[in-house]
Amino acid sequence: NRGGRRMYHEVFWFTLDEVMQLNWDVRLMWQFAYEVATEFFYKKGHQVIFAIHYDLSGKYHIHFAVNTISYLTGAKLHTFKTDIKEREASCNIILQKYLNLVKSIGNGKEPFYFGVYKGESSNE
Repeated sequence: NRGGRRMYHEVFWFTLDEVMQLNWDVRLMWQFAYEVATEFFYKKGHQVIFAIHYDLSGKYHIHFAVNTISYLTGAKLHTFKTDIKEREASCNIILQKYLNLVKSIGNGKEPFYFGVYKGESSNE
């Protein structure tokens, strides 16, 4: 069947506070996106790609583009408002895991940055 929607697009927005708590580390955002993509789409048989995007208003967000046809069953992905709300709540729980990780590494001392420290070479 060639009719209907073939790609589903969903966006997850980070608040400024969340980005700051993640120490502006895009690698943590990527890990979060990978976990969300795997958990909610790929494990259910839908191919998914994602991209972290920083827009001109200064907000980080993640675009998820999902193949609506399952490569496992051939069934089409259907999303309802209740699915989106449940996914949003689950995403917030997953995000909290990463926020807690940064807090536990910092352990009340100077913030820990997952990026390259000043003075260190990024060439390895």
